Amino acid sequence: MLKTVGNPSTRFGDQTIVNGNLVIGTSGKGIDFSATPGTGTSELLSDYEEGTWTPTVAPITGAYTTVSVAQGSYTKIGRQVALRFNFTVSDKGLGVGGFVISNLPFTGNGSSYSGSGFNSSTAAGTVLYGVNLTTQFEGYRYDGIDPVVINQSQVGTITYFV
Repeated sequence: MLKTVGNPSTRFGDQTIVNGNLVIGTSGKGIDFSATPGTGTSELLSDYEEGTWTPTVAPITGAYTTVSVAQGSYTKIGRQVALRFNFTVSDKGLGVGGFVISNLPFTGNGSSYSGSGFNSSTAAGTVLYGVNLTTQFEGYRYDGIDPVVINQSQVGTITYFV
């Protein structure tokens, strides 16, 4: 039994939505966790988004002639963004030394972040990092060898804050 006291928007007890969604109708509002213990600067969950994005892929040095596949997806929860990507270079041209991914779906806050990836042909590990990450990050293999192999997918994930 739902009990309402005073203001009709004030309710006690658990709330169940039988059919439909809970819609936050005002930008910047969300679920407030301030009643829980903690010393955080914000306890308001006001943003959740999933989507796709198209990464722009370039080598550290030179230029790729053809990037035949470049795709990605993301999940943004509050200020945290988790990116997933894959790309395939079918003609490296004069491109060498690792890769740079730009056209991120959200601008980073300028801190340093890392992630991981691998090449589908060798499963060789790729370290991803963004130093002062705002609009791009870089990928290198752990052993210093260029991670990009022609016609093989390069996949990875990186998490950063906006």
